[in-house]
Amino acid sequence: MIALEGIFRTILLKRRESSIHAFRKSIRYHLEFLRRLKEYLAEGKFLTKQAFRKYVVNLGEELPEDLEEELEDFRKEDYQTDKLLEDIDNDISLLDEILGRISGITPEEDAKLLELEDRLSELVSNGQVVVFTYYADTLDYIFEQVAESEKFRRLRIEKISGRMPPPKREEIVKQFVEGDVQGVMSTDGWSEGMNFQSDQVV
Repeated sequence: MIALEGIFRTILLKRRESSIHAFRKSIRYHLEFLRRLKEYLAEGKFLTKQAFRKYVVNLGEELPEDLEEELEDFRKEDYQTDKLLEDIDNDISLLDEILGRISGITPEEDAKLLELEDRLSELVSNGQVVVFTYYADTLDYIFEQVAESEKFRRLRIEKISGRMPPPKREEIVKQFVEGDVQGVMSTDGWSEGMNFQSDQVV
């Protein structure tokens, strides 16, 4: 559990570092998870160790619909269930407070996003730009904001995502290399094996 706590903390920090949007989603999903966990405990059920590890590693993704299938029975009287529920309530209270502090941060107030837009505007004026991000939800967030920004209305900036068919991804890369696309945004994973080399990349 100590090791899982370290993993959980690291992932949350990585999500926060990636974008306020990704961090906010993780906090919301974990609050939902904890509230459902309380319901399971009240029924004398708990997640299997394998399912709990999988949840922690995939923190930030929506809870699976079949989570109930990963439950196993336990005898509440054999454990300090009241203490566990108290700890869960403390976590919920803390996460609710964090969510309250970050819920109102709009894209217009997102300092990291604004800095990205400024740097992207500067770089793309001197050549082509490729932006990589680790998380897909951060990619969706920054691409949506950049696509709606007045700074980039006259530029063609494309996004490469996992939901895109391979031929479409290859076509975007081809157009980028030929100079028809000024910027590409992608996750690290979906960019593997793609050649973005161009004389105009800065």
